[in-house]
Amino acid sequence: MVLACAATEPPPAPAVAAAPLAPAASATPAVPATPAVPAAPAVPATPAVPATPAVPAVVDTPATPVTPVTPAKPMSPDDLEDLPDTTWVEAYVADCSHRFSLVDAEFMDEATPVTECEFYAWDQNCSPDPAGCWDQGQECIRTCSEPCGACESECAGSCGQCKAACADGGADCIRKCAEDRLACRSSCMEKKEQCQSVDCAKKETDCNEAFNRERKRKCPKCKEISECMSQDIEGDRDLYKLCGRKFRRSAKECLEWCWDYYEDDEP
Repeated sequence: MVLACAATEPPPAPAVAAAPLAPAASATPAVPATPAVPAAPAVPATPAVPATPAVPAVVDTPATPVTPVTPAKPMSPDDLEDLPDTTWVEAYVADCSHRFSLVDAEFMDEATPVTECEFYAWDQNCSPDPAGCWDQGQECIRTCSEPCGACESECAGSCGQCKAACADGGADCIRKCAEDRLACRSSCMEKKEQCQSVDCAKKETDCNEAFNRERKRKCPKCKEISECMSQDIEGDRDLYKLCGRKFRRSAKECLEWCWDYYEDDEP
């Protein structure tokens, strides 16, 4: 007989005690967000500095008008020479281009007034001038007015620029410009005197010397011709014909060149 064995269930597995779980790590507290730095208040724009108004150029009239002591009538050169410097300065304070008018003292009521540069003492020569040297000298003297006038214009221009640089239009600054203008005028007159008395005089002298050399070459008997042309004759006799026949071998111009033009120191 077969015995049926009752099935035995295996013993239950010993309960394995679960290891206790490690406590959960506490969560790292959230770092609070850095509060936003408030924007710096806008710096108000620096107000624009108003442009310094341009200083108006000082015109040729000072702030305080000065009336120059200007003679009512044209003056003679001597009267002009006697004017004090203050009169000149006052005139230039009012007008850098001021020029006094002059006339020859002998023709005060007749001559046309001219500027200081244009004026020259008129002279007369009654001696023969066959070479025209006298006329050349006088023309030279007359033309000295041209560089003088240009010099005066430059002085006036510099004076005007000087006044314009006086930013505040101060009387002292403008007066200094006028004083410099007077010094410049004096320099112009010195150059004019050099031109007339030295340069033109030399030009006339050089002309005469050149003529005398030519006369001696062409008229070796100038002394005798001069005596012939200077003699007293009776009636209507013509000295040119008389002396011309006597010195027929001399150049025809010798009668003119030697008459009243002969120099006593010639041999």
